Amino acid sequence: MLRRERLLVLLAIVYAAEAVLTRGRALRVWEVADARAIAAVVSLILASRGLELSGGLSRLASLLAGLSAGRPLLFYVLLTLAAAGSATVAMNDGAAVVYAPVAVTASRIYGAEPGVAVAIVAIAVNAGSSASPVGNPQNIIIWHYYHVSPALFAKAMAPFALAALLALAIYEPALIRGATTREGLQQPPPVAVDVRLLAVSFGLVVADSVLAWAGRQGEALALTLAVLAVAGREVLVATDYALLAVLTLLIVDSSAALLLVPSHLLAGASRGPLEAFLYGALLSQAVSNVPATVMLAPHTTYWRSLAMGVNAGGVGLLQGSLANIIAVRVAGVEASRVQRVLLPYFAALLLVGGLLAALGPA
Repeated sequence: MLRRERLLVLLAIVYAAEAVLTRGRALRVWEVADARAIAAVVSLILASRGLELSGGLSRLASLLAGLSAGRPLLFYVLLTLAAAGSATVAMNDGAAVVYAPVAVTASRIYGAEPGVAVAIVAIAVNAGSSASPVGNPQNIIIWHYYHVSPALFAKAMAPFALAALLALAIYEPALIRGATTREGLQQPPPVAVDVRLLAVSFGLVVADSVLAWAGRQGEALALTLAVLAVAGREVLVATDYALLAVLTLLIVDSSAALLLVPSHLLAGASRGPLEAFLYGALLSQAVSNVPATVMLAPHTTYWRSLAMGVNAGGVGLLQGSLANIIAVRVAGVEASRVQRVLLPYFAALLLVGGLLAALGPA
């Protein structure tokens, strides 16, 4: 248990240390952390888990091999588009759970390296999720904190998301060079879809998003739990509660860290859009992008640049995004190989995102 949940144990230790260093102030969680942000993240993760368990996303993934007609590059392009599109509604974490195993299966069919295939999925779900206010936890926090309309958020982030996907499209042929269809390997079988659970879960994603926008995050969590208790008990049984605990502790730890970190160390994010972008991208490498978002939001008004920065930071070091860790965890691949694919992409995204932040609207 301790070996499997090392991140959770580490976060708990950090929280205990913060409690000591703040002389108990960090223990008053309701004063330190934003309970509404936690409620919004948890409710949407539960809803996205329902989408995953319904089989809808898996059915989509299983169709890709047939559509690619044995052409590796076409398969990975379709996988990228499906993973990115799914992440906009099912969150990057949920999409990583579904598509990382598909990537491993594809690597056996086409002879690509499994770690490279999983890295493509990790990049795709992070890139796709950046376009949506409910695509990942950091976007939910920014959307909630700055009270930006969903339409405005999507419009502002569209250039970055498109650039991120275009960068992956350029990178992909080099990553899968030499991949060819292997004879004798079966395509993944079709997956049965639970239409009822798919409809319930999608409805919850919409309802949770509307309630969160209206500032009713607590009601969104209560609604999600009530609906799933009646019409989606399998979701409540199969939810990775350790993951929910990790996300909650990420928010609590980073909020408590604000009691310890001198404000002048983070104030540089307020100087301009480029600075907000760079602070978000680079701080994410040290503390992951969700804590970086919580720590920087009070120090800058440049929400678009901050959102681009923390989303870019998710594809730097492996710990930059929980979706990366989840993808490696469920696929059972070597973390170091995934990491080697992420770093060159992160360097390119720093350049592209920096230009968008510097030249785009504040």
